[in-house]
Amino acid sequence: MAPSRPAHTRGPAAQPRPGAERAARGAQAYGIDLGTRMCRALLDHGVPGVHLYTLNLEASALAILENLGLVNKAQARPGC
Repeated sequence: MAPSRPAHTRGPAAQPRPGAERAARGAQAYGIDLGTRMCRALLDHGVPGVHLYTLNLEASALAILENLGLVNKAQARPGC
């Protein structure tokens, strides 16, 4: 493993690659779709509930709950 160097000696910060933001949105949409389908299958098979960990990034979890019909937009986005 290469030795670690202080940040100020590493050179300029890396620039985001072109299309990275679009790719991130696509990955998020895929995760929401997959999470929705997985939760729907669990609930349809009698699981009494699901627990979604958000790590303080609740947008995807709220979208999944909206897709499942467990919350509406007003409940999911209070104060918006």
